[in-house]
Amino acid sequence: MNLRQYLLGKNLWSEIKTVGGFDFIIDPDQMDLINTLEYGERTIFTSFENLTTSEIANLINTHFSDKWNLLVNAKLSEIDVTSSETKKTKIAVEMLDAKTGAENTDNKISGFNTSELITDTGSGTTKSEDLERNTDTEKTETVASYANLFKNLSTVEQSNIITVALKDVTNYLTISIY
Repeated sequence: MNLRQYLLGKNLWSEIKTVGGFDFIIDPDQMDLINTLEYGERTIFTSFENLTTSEIANLINTHFSDKWNLLVNAKLSEIDVTSSETKKTKIAVEMLDAKTGAENTDNKISGFNTSELITDTGSGTTKSEDLERNTDTEKTETVASYANLFKNLSTVEQSNIITVALKDVTNYLTISIY
């Protein structure tokens, strides 16, 4: 029996999504169609022929869920495939300035025929000022080039979750004689 015959009328990718809760499977019917079109002529292992799609979905989830979740998390972190080098620096600066001061101003006058100054009016000020600043800075430096993009194209293909999942399921269910 080939994969096309096995998948006929079955919703394998719906079962995989239900069992594993994989959000990257947006349209399970589309995934079934792609699987059938691209890999439908491959011969399925006889041990899978009598299993239900839900049993196979459980087996696939057991074998591939960790790998697929790692790929999804890597995609979420948005790795820059054009960069040969990326440096991330996080700087936290905490500053506390405290200023304290006192100021007195006296206005003095002198009397007629005297050298002595007499305080007439005055004012006094005591001042205290506290200033606290916290600054967090994150800096990312990336060295990007088209050469690195070209070198990493195979990495992009290898980390495409849909392609990886389709190949994983197909390779798991079918005999590899192609």
